[in-house]
Amino acid sequence: MTFSTRWVPALVAAFLLAGISVAVQAASNGAEIVAQKGCAACHGNAGQGQPAAVIPRLAGQSVEYQVRQLKAFAGGKRKNMLMQAQVQGMSPDEMHAVSSYYASMKVPAGLHSGGNPEQLRSGREIAVNGIWNKNLPGCFSCHGPGGRGLSSFPMIAGQGAAYIEVQLRKWQDGTRPPGPVGVMANVAKQLNAEQIHAVAAYISSLPPSGTVPAGAHADVAPAVADAMPGFFQPPLRKDLPTGEFGQSVKRGFLIFTQTPKYAADYVGDSLSCSNCHTNAGRQANSAPMWAAWGMYPAYRGKNRKVNDLVMRLQGCFRYSENAPGSRKGSFPPSDAQVMIDVDSYMYWMS
Repeated sequence: MTFSTRWVPALVAAFLLAGISVAVQAASNGAEIVAQKGCAACHGNAGQGQPAAVIPRLAGQSVEYQVRQLKAFAGGKRKNMLMQAQVQGMSPDEMHAVSSYYASMKVPAGLHSGGNPEQLRSGREIAVNGIWNKNLPGCFSCHGPGGRGLSSFPMIAGQGAAYIEVQLRKWQDGTRPPGPVGVMANVAKQLNAEQIHAVAAYISSLPPSGTVPAGAHADVAPAVADAMPGFFQPPLRKDLPTGEFGQSVKRGFLIFTQTPKYAADYVGDSLSCSNCHTNAGRQANSAPMWAAWGMYPAYRGKNRKVNDLVMRLQGCFRYSENAPGSRKGSFPPSDAQVMIDVDSYMYWMS
């Protein structure tokens, strides 16, 4: 029996349409359940929430995240008398339907609030760049660019500041489940009251839809010292050089932190350099780039020869970034602008 490839597009389309149909049906069922339970009384007809009443926005939140929260309420792991009463007796299918309904809603714009300028500056530094001398990544490392959410990590941009503060305090005192691999409990417990207030104000000030503001993207370096105690301090934002070299450093940073986007020709997977070399290659005990600069040339057993730094970076593209599966089908040559810029970034950090 043979299979003709001419049917492949039709089969793919059929599968996609079937998936869309299931999602639409789930959302429709969810609308009925939401109406029966009166969820809109708190969360609003558009799922916009009530920031003043510390009730979160649900519109646009991922199905996966919402289902996990409903299960946490049902199991008593997340404490809220009203929500626990609402979800008691709900089946997994009903939880999925309600979550699909809210996930399908358009994220309302213009509902975000703000704080005073000093709070926003302080909160931005934490949310965007993290507090790496405490091993704390920026909020958007998990919650996605501009806090728009990633998979099981919820959308936080434009969420009410008071709600964000309350949740961070719950993670501090252990009254809310710690989240995947305990990340949120660890983060919250290392923030003081002033930092919590600042980061909540900044995240709340961000628009939940539309173009992500330029300021919500990570900086090429933080404004304040971020080295772990007793380790080398890489250069800070004020140390960024001007001119052509400075531009190359900036491009290298973008390649390092968003490799599939900025080195797309040579990347065959979704991995960025900073997924392994944390804090954009600045963090001690995480294969930092400022330390790697002085380690090459060196013999490498993987290819059984002495490698200079460019060869080592090409190896990263080949193995970690799956360069053979990329558009070019190979790692970047030594004189490619991608390689020159990453090299500039590493040199500057060292």
